[in-house]
Amino acid sequence: MNGNKFLLLVFSLGIILFLISTAEARHIVYVDIEPTEINPGDEFKVKVRVKETQYSKKVVFYLDDKEFCSKNVGGDEIFIYSDTWDLSENPLDCGIHKVRVEIRKMTNELLDEEEITFTIGNVPSLSIIPEKPLLGDHVILKFTDSETNESIKGLEVKIYYAKDGISSAKRKRTLSNGEIMYLPMKIGEYKVVVLDDYYCGKFSFWVKKNMIVDGPHPSNPVVGQLISLVVPPGVGVKILDSEGGIYKRCYTGVGGGVNFTIEDPGNYTIVVGELSAEYWGTKIPLRVYEKLPLEIKIYPPQPVVNRVVTISAYSNGKPVKDIKILLSKPTSTSPEIYFTNSNGTITFLPLTTGEYAIRIEDERYESLIKNFKVLNELHINLPRKEFHIDEEIEMVVTDQNGLLIGGASIVVGNGLITGLTNSEGKYKFSIKQRGEFEIKVNKKNYWPSSTKIRVLGLMELSNPLSVEVENPITFVVLDRKSSSELEDVRISVLTPDNRIITLRNKTYIPTISGKHIVILQKEGYESENYSLEVLPHPIAIDTFIEDGKLWVRVTSRNNSIEGMKVVVNANQKIFENVTNNIGIATFNILGEGNYEIIVNTPRENPNYASAIKKIKIVKEYDYLLLFIPVGLVVIIAIIAILLPSFAQEIVESQLKKG
Repeated sequence: MNGNKFLLLVFSLGIILFLISTAEARHIVYVDIEPTEINPGDEFKVKVRVKETQYSKKVVFYLDDKEFCSKNVGGDEIFIYSDTWDLSENPLDCGIHKVRVEIRKMTNELLDEEEITFTIGNVPSLSIIPEKPLLGDHVILKFTDSETNESIKGLEVKIYYAKDGISSAKRKRTLSNGEIMYLPMKIGEYKVVVLDDYYCGKFSFWVKKNMIVDGPHPSNPVVGQLISLVVPPGVGVKILDSEGGIYKRCYTGVGGGVNFTIEDPGNYTIVVGELSAEYWGTKIPLRVYEKLPLEIKIYPPQPVVNRVVTISAYSNGKPVKDIKILLSKPTSTSPEIYFTNSNGTITFLPLTTGEYAIRIEDERYESLIKNFKVLNELHINLPRKEFHIDEEIEMVVTDQNGLLIGGASIVVGNGLITGLTNSEGKYKFSIKQRGEFEIKVNKKNYWPSSTKIRVLGLMELSNPLSVEVENPITFVVLDRKSSSELEDVRISVLTPDNRIITLRNKTYIPTISGKHIVILQKEGYESENYSLEVLPHPIAIDTFIEDGKLWVRVTSRNNSIEGMKVVVNANQKIFENVTNNIGIATFNILGEGNYEIIVNTPRENPNYASAIKKIKIVKEYDYLLLFIPVGLVVIIAIIAILLPSFAQEIVESQLKKG
């Protein structure tokens, strides 16, 4: 025990000393650039903070991997500055640059080094969409401000294929969203140069093709098995182990593709085309087994008593024949032996519920044990899948043979309603809210079963179901249970001429009379249809006689109707006319008798009702005018009667005088 403590103490001291030596090995505290913001034409210096040493040393400054200055410093100097770099004399491209500082002994032995990056000018951020552009597909270049992350509108850039040079560049300008759409037509590197007074910078992106890979074959290899992978010619392939280290490098042949083996089981990654200039690289996971892997599939997934169960054995996706399967059943003390057929399957008929087990032990394959259950089925029987609020719902639960199952546990809507089926397998319930509800049924030795139902609300129209044609009607739709008005109801109308009109609001103006069907639809509610009777305009007939003509005036609610057909039936003769702009039609009078006036029969104008009026025409006399001839006749008659006697008296008077 004491020996173990001593070893632990020594190990701890070793770690502490290692950490101390490591900390002392660091000579550079930090590297910085002054000033922090640098624009083209400015000057800058590199500042290094170092630790004190007992000896002199040399500090070497590199810019973009090229040495531009070195300083010999004493051991007590802690702040060292590089020479000033004047961008007006030695210009650098606008963009990101790299500074590396090395601390060396005077013998040139490297003691420490550190690297930082800095930006010259106001360089925007560039996003390439997609990240891996493909040949022949559009690429979106999105520019944003590096500090505010806002899109840069109207930024002018040059884009060109690197091998063709900048002389082939095309000028583009960003849209309001900071984007430029570009269609690359060659595989390779593209350059982007910013042309702007405020922003500057140079960027590049690559355009490649998707990697074409077939394999690996087999997909689940075993140790030492030959693995094949088809890739394009010249594309590099390497195998990484589970820690990310390189396990093996492979080289493609003239026709493409590689063959390799792996001697250790475990998880690997195949890296294809990581450095390819033509194809985008890809990674493929690979599992290598000690023995061939086995996979067992059981059908149906929920085996049922007295129904055939099929067990299939596969390896690498292919059926395995002639493999021994040991099947343990709840009713037997020892397992039954089966051998798979050419399809890699066995079948058996389970007679009882319980736990079954499969065991496979074969020197060619990995050992496998798989347990599964065989149970009875539960069937939920419902008259339909949609119900309405407060409606009584009766469900019946049966098994796979149609037998009624009592005592089954019922859960509706996550515990909203719970209960048990009765001895007839029935359970009744009602739901007082709208929505979709899941019904779950459980019972020991039975597979759980579930189904979903929808419970819908009911709507009703509160309007009277008749209206006169061309008069507006505003529908009011109520929830039948709460009597509250519903919003967002889809209202459609099926017209008598079979047109469907969907209302944008709740107001409808019928243009033809007859039976209209109002259709109400709303999510969570049962659709409803109502019959709306659209009545025609009423018709009134007025008549008068003037200048020997019959005048017929047709009106509706005191408004004259123009163009209405009027038929007059008089003395077994029929006459037709059409009303003028003041609603009047005229007819000649044939004499005394009964006249029948018929308007809009049959209903040639469906928006108006029909009307019939009967009148009797008789001849009227002016008795004042008749009095004169009658008086003359009377006078003449009197004279005729009196004249002979008066003449006789005159004659007799003359005779007496004579």
